[in-house]
Formats: sequence, structure tokens, C-alpha cells
Amino acid sequence: MFDLPWTHIRKFSVATKDARGQRVDFGVWISTTVGEDVVVEPRPALGRGFEGGPDKLATIVRVLRALQRELGCRGAAADQP
Repeated sequence: MFDLPWTHIRKFSVATKDARGQRVDFGVWISTTVGEDVVVEPRPALGRGFEGGPDKLATIVRVLRALQRELGCRGAAADQP
């Protein structure tokens, strides 16, 4: 666990990886202003053996971007979908 202040977040994106020759979405990529990017992979809920699909990850990224803009954090203007 670590602190990641909103002011250090430059942008949010959907993280992708290669799986069996295809690009698949697997998490949220957080680009920081301090040069140490972070990828967060959602954990499955209890009783569910699978993660959220690409549509849910895209929704999470849109919500995070909206929160960042609403909070007036400096990286929000640089974040493009």
C-alpha cells in the first residue's frame, strides 16, 4: 500500500496486455507526474471468479477522469480519452 495524491496523477487509461495473440484490457493505468506509473488490476468480488470486463474498466476510467476534473487537479486537462 502507498499514497498516491490526486495532484501527482497526470492521467488515467485502460491498461492492456497481450493474451494469446490478442490485446486485452486488464486494469487501470495511472500515469503520474513523478514518473512512476502504476497499473491497478481490479480484484474479483467474493464468489465471482472473474474480473470486470473491458466495458467496466472503461467506465471506471471515465469515472476517475471525471473525479479528477471535478476536484480541479492539475493533470486533468492533459487527460484525453
